[in-house]
Amino acid sequence: MSSTGSFGNAGTYASPFNWTRGQLLLNAGDTLMFKNGIYTATAAGYWMTTLKDGTPENYITYKAETNGGVILDGNNFLAWDAFSVGNYQSGHASYTRFEGFEIRNFFYSGFEVQNSDHVEIRDCWIHNIGNICTEDNSGLNGISANRCGHMLVERCRINNIGRLGLNEGGCVPLTEYWTRHDHGMYFMQMTNLLVRNNVFYNNQKGYSVQFDSGGVGRCDGVEIINNTFYSGSMRSDVKSHLVFWMNMSNVLIANNIFHTQYSTAVYVESGGAFTYSNVFMTKNIIYGGTGLILSPTTYTGITQNNNSNVDPLMTNPAAYNFTIPANSPAVNAGYDTDVTTDYLNNPRATIDIGAYEYQSQQAPTVYWNTEQTGTAVKNDCETGFRGSAVTFTVAASLYSSTISQTAANNPAIAAVDAGKQAYANTNGSCTIAAPYRILIRRKR
Repeated sequence: MSSTGSFGNAGTYASPFNWTRGQLLLNAGDTLMFKNGIYTATAAGYWMTTLKDGTPENYITYKAETNGGVILDGNNFLAWDAFSVGNYQSGHASYTRFEGFEIRNFFYSGFEVQNSDHVEIRDCWIHNIGNICTEDNSGLNGISANRCGHMLVERCRINNIGRLGLNEGGCVPLTEYWTRHDHGMYFMQMTNLLVRNNVFYNNQKGYSVQFDSGGVGRCDGVEIINNTFYSGSMRSDVKSHLVFWMNMSNVLIANNIFHTQYSTAVYVESGGAFTYSNVFMTKNIIYGGTGLILSPTTYTGITQNNNSNVDPLMTNPAAYNFTIPANSPAVNAGYDTDVTTDYLNNPRATIDIGAYEYQSQQAPTVYWNTEQTGTAVKNDCETGFRGSAVTFTVAASLYSSTISQTAANNPAIAAVDAGKQAYANTNGSCTIAAPYRILIRRKR
């Protein structure tokens, strides 16, 4: 399919479908390939909803033509979710895969997964979800999932999730939702969940990963392994990357780097409200905070050992380069799991801690885009009114390239070109056009 595809097209590379036709024709074992390009939502609500099941032998796959080559854009937070997978009441979309998408600028989430089993999300970049001034009491999340089993999230980058806070973009919140409601990943009532080889950063309006019961249920069979977490929650009382706020059992938290959290790496809500059993935390590196676990009361059922409070010596975390050098204490220090590749899909031998496995060859230079701006004039004013000029900005360090600075800047420039008019129409103002006079000279 293509952003310019049509319902009546043949469905070939030269004559692609649109989403409506492609989804209609999908059957178990099929792959719906998205051609590279920017897909911009045009209406509020759920955007790409899927309620079709694959089978254990034949998954349905939604795939970008090349990893990162397909950008799903929520159009300045107009659309709610990029992918709505199943629904809470009865619909489901089990045995499905989603691979290689960049997802940005949606209001509620990149993926909302409900009532569906065996869903796999890999190689996606989910960022700038819910970056708007709002008092909506729902969570704004990179990925949210409820009542799902055997779910996998791997090799994803999730950053800058959550609504605007105090004095950000002129926002003056009336509630404290901006301090705790929005998360990189949000899970309820899950069984057999695997989160591995992901990178989380700048998710400060909630937590990188939260487990929350909504007052009921349990998560059972959870593995959070070989992830890198950087720059965590700003909440006044809970300032962690990973939060347990529900009953949890049979959980492994291993080989993660927790860096620059404001308090502990993990927060455990206990006090008799929730129970924990066979929760094991081992071989994690914690740096820049106050330790591994914070809990308001004594908890049972959680074992921790061989965790280290040491600088992992990441290459340049301030510039979001989380690779590790040969002298990092993370090298060859991991817990023995069955993880065979890392965030970049490089092979793992003796397992390192974090999302990246140390590579003996010289790592390529990574270039990050500089800030890019563009100006557009609001063009949807009524007759007799003139629109104001508005500047649209794409922040630095959102796009990277190992080729050149220009190659890193080009997608940022394209994002400015694609988004500045909609931004001007949303944020610009209309003023009465100045009257004009026609002077007629009489010939003498």
